[in-house]
Amino acid sequence: MTSLPYPHRFEDVDDETNARVKRLVPGLQDGAMTVGEDRYFYPKLPEKPFHSMYNYPVDPRDIWVVTMPKCGTTWTQEMVWLIANDCDFKGAQCNLMPDRWNFLEMSYRVLGSDNRAKSMLWEGLKANPLKAFRLLWLGMMMAWPRSYAPPRFIKSHMPFSMLPPKLLDTCKVVYVARNPKDALVSYYHHHKLIKMLDFEGSFAEFFDLFLEDKVIQAPFMPHVREAWKKRGHPNLLFIFFEEMKVDLKGVIRRVSDFLGKKLSADQMEMLCEHLKFDNFKKNPYVNFDMFKEVGMLSEQESFVRKGKTGDWKNYFTPEMNARMDVWIQERLQGTDLSFQTELKHQD
Repeated sequence: MTSLPYPHRFEDVDDETNARVKRLVPGLQDGAMTVGEDRYFYPKLPEKPFHSMYNYPVDPRDIWVVTMPKCGTTWTQEMVWLIANDCDFKGAQCNLMPDRWNFLEMSYRVLGSDNRAKSMLWEGLKANPLKAFRLLWLGMMMAWPRSYAPPRFIKSHMPFSMLPPKLLDTCKVVYVARNPKDALVSYYHHHKLIKMLDFEGSFAEFFDLFLEDKVIQAPFMPHVREAWKKRGHPNLLFIFFEEMKVDLKGVIRRVSDFLGKKLSADQMEMLCEHLKFDNFKKNPYVNFDMFKEVGMLSEQESFVRKGKTGDWKNYFTPEMNARMDVWIQERLQGTDLSFQTELKHQD
């Protein structure tokens, strides 16, 4: 099959930004770069993986979940997999990744495309060869399925413009958005959890980086706006994290209809109970404990954390909140997109 040319430009960031992110995020010791007109922010990586992801083979039997990080991705993956697999709760008693889902971008970090990943693998080889091999294996399995034959379940944090051009015309895609205030807080904890990032700055410093679009996968708003514009496509279901918090059963119905599945009343009740957030965060198969075992995650943070809407109020100062309100308003101009940053009632 002929490979499509990559349509986006790669640019190094300026020296001042590089110095700043290297100081705050040791995982960016190689520096950073931006991709495309919206200047998506990434570690300094080879260009080839981006070409490969853009040319990733798609099949109409595949199901994708696409999100910005920390917007309900894992919660949605579990819901989608169980609906697509007729509520096979026994089959779900294995790791979400890599056993059931592939993570499109993951191997390009784990397999040593930057010095941080290479250093982790090298140190692991010296200290514990078996652990290092497991780390390598996990990276490979999350990006490339055990069987190349569809159907596959694929997760990505890439914007649509950097994913295969025929993705939406070929596959069912669920896109999840979350209000940026809570997404920021969750992403801050995620940067402290992931050892290949190992964020060492304060919350205020992370807040500034987020609003300046200088955290990995940023900018937030163009990513969401791009998906929002495509929400009328028959193969795209656009949902909000806050919808799942307020009306989980209603979202399950929408996803079931989208995937062409019919749940019985008993299946619906069992799935709602399974996905209730207090139960979900205790589920060992979605909390990626094996990643802690191989040294990828900090012992001090949890992968599935609070899942609360409005938790940002425990972190933002009044000045931060005012700044972010302006930031959101400016970036939503010209759209009918809006976010719920507080909920009266949530599960």
